Amino acid sequence: MLATSSSAGEARYVAAEWDVVMQTTSRLRRPPLVWCHGNNGTALADHLGYGSAMRILAQRYTVIAADLGFNTWGNDLGITRVGQALDYLVTAWGVGGRAVLVGASMGNAVAMNYAVRFPERIKAVAGVIPVVDLNAPPENPAKASLDAAYPPAYSDAQYGDHNPLLFADELPADMPIGLWTSSNDPLAYPSTATAFVAARPQTLRVDIGALGHSGVNVAAPSVADWLATVA
Repeated sequence: MLATSSSAGEARYVAAEWDVVMQTTSRLRRPPLVWCHGNNGTALADHLGYGSAMRILAQRYTVIAADLGFNTWGNDLGITRVGQALDYLVTAWGVGGRAVLVGASMGNAVAMNYAVRFPERIKAVAGVIPVVDLNAPPENPAKASLDAAYPPAYSDAQYGDHNPLLFADELPADMPIGLWTSSNDPLAYPSTATAFVAARPQTLRVDIGALGHSGVNVAAPSVADWLATVA
């Protein structure tokens, strides 16, 4: 594995938020990859917690992990922030070409909401322990955070155009999309990924085992291997 370096800063890609950019020390202008964090994640926290996954991905891409508006669950702010992160890679790092989006948990909803609206900018999407259905029941531990992103509370009737499960068949048929799911996930229910694949059969589905709502670093080598074949 090539050595990697990281650069962190505040108010670089957008005011009042942090980002971390990681790439190999060879400084080649590798294609862009936006890391979309999970609920309560941030650029710095994910760099610490998922640094091994980012280093694997940085072998092939220029990776940016950013605050992305914090807990957006794929709302309009989250969509805007992904675009700003990509623009920053282009203007400040000289990175061009269509991007890869990797979403962890809530971040998958962010990634897919961007991809369905700006498919011309996206090469592939990978979701790990992915949230694909925003219509969460009251007992879901992330329900309060999700509702806060869609005031006064999320509903398919009002916000269904942000629910990946409802727009699954609107994602470009030739856009590679993969889901790495935990078989006993108590938050991103595996049944919702099954429903997503039923709506979009060309989607890759990988079971990473009974890891609860975890396993991002475990899945990273498989994610990177798949991305190398499609992006």
